[in-house]
Amino acid sequence: MLLNSDNQIIVGKKVSLKPYMPREYLPRKYMTENEIRSCAGDDIILDVEIFPNYYLAGFKHVQSNNYIRLDNDFDPYMLSWILNSYRSVGFNSITFDLVILWASYINRDPLFLKDIADALIRYGKRKEEVEKDFNFKCYKLQPRQHIDLFNVCPLKGSLKLYGARLHSPRIQDLPFPDDQKLSLEQIKIVQEYNCNDLDVTDQIFRFCKERLQLRESISIEYNLDLMSKSDAQMAEAVIAQEVSKLNGKYVKRPEIETGTIFKYRCPQYIRFATPQMQKLLEKVKQINFQIDHDGRIALPKELNEPVQIGANYYNLGIGGLHSKDKCKAYEANDGWKIKDIDVRSYYPNAIINLELMPIAMGPNFLTVYKKFKNEREAAKKKANELKKEIDKIEKQLRELKKKTQLNLIGFIIIG
Repeated sequence: MLLNSDNQIIVGKKVSLKPYMPREYLPRKYMTENEIRSCAGDDIILDVEIFPNYYLAGFKHVQSNNYIRLDNDFDPYMLSWILNSYRSVGFNSITFDLVILWASYINRDPLFLKDIADALIRYGKRKEEVEKDFNFKCYKLQPRQHIDLFNVCPLKGSLKLYGARLHSPRIQDLPFPDDQKLSLEQIKIVQEYNCNDLDVTDQIFRFCKERLQLRESISIEYNLDLMSKSDAQMAEAVIAQEVSKLNGKYVKRPEIETGTIFKYRCPQYIRFATPQMQKLLEKVKQINFQIDHDGRIALPKELNEPVQIGANYYNLGIGGLHSKDKCKAYEANDGWKIKDIDVRSYYPNAIINLELMPIAMGPNFLTVYKKFKNEREAAKKKANELKKEIDKIEKQLRELKKKTQLNLIGFIIIG
């Protein structure tokens, strides 16, 4: 079996895929309208499927493991009631599923919804753009009423990849091309596929329980909705709010047009001794760094080639150097020692000592940032002290247990 650079099977080179064979349908229980209304306030998983002649809004009630299916010409008021009466959970749902669901609130025509889906996925349009282009509105839910797991999950990956990491019983890809009209039998297969995606999302939701509890507690403390944010996004939102209080006005992210070009302004204290590194620095100074359509700095093509420093190679990225190491093991010998030295709060201290701050926030950013850094260090110190105390108590309990067992054995022998 041959794989390409994305670890996908290469078809045609002694490899042929067998025709799609639908697996046996799993038993599914669907909720009645009375059951749906009686469970208001619970959690539901949501996911949508769109084809030229078929639209499906699928839900899974987390507490009962039962399902809700709204397809094609459903009652839009039931959809609105569900979204406003349950806490809903999705994967990449804020930028896709919720947009499609609110569009279907005004028009359930599959072709209309397929055009919106294509605008979002194939043409990279944002929610605000499709709202304007297709004349509908995405209504705002109550704070913490919807959770998008996409950024909450550790690292980055697709729904299926997370399902694989969590050993989901069944992982299934879209069974038919999304531009294909479906037969009645194929619609049943898509309905089963939708339920399977709901199951995988439910599994990820349960896995993220502790992460979501943390987000909920911080959301309540700072009166923000952080349920769908990554760790970095949470920090950004909290810091922006605290800086806004000190500044007396809301901190706005600066609007930078797509295509804006920047040059790297090298600090005077950065110098290199070797001609190779001096040449690399001059190369970086000459490169144009451009803002892409997502508002990020795109990696210039001039930095695609790895850089050799000593005997090792590195990828030079926007965030710094990333080594290209192979798996290896090191063993200390002949009087040498291997030490793993961790510098406490290395980057936070660098930001504070160098007085690095976002222009939109000003010096109050450093005031807030230093406060959070000190609180974090104090919390870590307290946690380490508690761990030592717990270890001490556990040691005492083990000794007591051992002593009790010895006394019991002595009693039995004497008796």
